[in-house]
Amino acid sequence: MPFKSHREKWEREARKAIGQGLIAAAITLQAEMKLILNTKGRGRVYAKGKKAKRVLKNPDVGSRGFGGVLFTSRAVAAGFVRAQRSRDKQRGVRKKRTLRTLGFHKASAPGDPPANDTGNYSRSMQVKGAIVPELDLKKQVVHFGSNVQYGAWLEFGTWDVKARPHWRPTIARNLDKMNTIFNATVKRVMKF
Repeated sequence: MPFKSHREKWEREARKAIGQGLIAAAITLQAEMKLILNTKGRGRVYAKGKKAKRVLKNPDVGSRGFGGVLFTSRAVAAGFVRAQRSRDKQRGVRKKRTLRTLGFHKASAPGDPPANDTGNYSRSMQVKGAIVPELDLKKQVVHFGSNVQYGAWLEFGTWDVKARPHWRPTIARNLDKMNTIFNATVKRVMKF
């Protein structure tokens, strides 16, 4: 009876396991990144759109409007929302008023992850994997990232906007978790 090598089958299974492990780890990172990008900001409140522009003209708000920025405290913004809600209640309007529905955006403070405004950046996070025929680990690649241009500007800052790092801290915080998921996926696929 001739000797039959199982090397090809084992290599095929190993490539599959490594590829699935890399993709599982990248999907974990994607989920963590989306959570971070959907947090509320702790920075300035900006007026966006026609609804909020009228607030800049309101002397009761106490803003020094410059380029649509409200240099105001959180308490002043909350007071404005409460006033809008009481006016709505008197008129019989049943809308839930928030800073967002009134046309405002609360930005992130420098050093914090970027605050969600439109959601484009968070939705643009993608994971793409390629399982190559060779068993060479250097060629097993998973691409994770975003296709929006301003992602790098947020991460590293520009000459007039301070950095809002989110990639490097998220990767550093989740490295052990990604390693655990990778190892568990490889063990499950390889049936060790």
